[in-house]
Amino acid sequence: MDKTENKNLETKLNELKGNIKSLWGEITDDELKRAEGNIQSVSSLVQQKLDSGADLSKEKLNSLKDRLKSYADSAGNEASSAIQSTLKSINDKLETSKSNLKSQ
Repeated sequence: MDKTENKNLETKLNELKGNIKSLWGEITDDELKRAEGNIQSVSSLVQQKLDSGADLSKEKLNSLKDRLKSYADSAGNEASSAIQSTLKSINDKLETSKSNLKSQ
């Protein structure tokens, strides 16, 4: 990967982190700073928040999913594989919320 591509991915990762922060106020700047420059760490942080039962609306979950997919598409295989489990968790949470709505 050349310097320009690397810089573009770094910019996209920073945008993704900003998007996550704006969607999900529970994630702190310190948590995102610790994940700086590393999509696996960012993805892991989102996964931890989802697993801990942190609540996001259906719209925010879909937005988060779209932004993660967009980053993975532009970053290639390494990022894509790092994000797959997080995308699965988001999909599971969306399915759970659909089931809960149906049962009400």
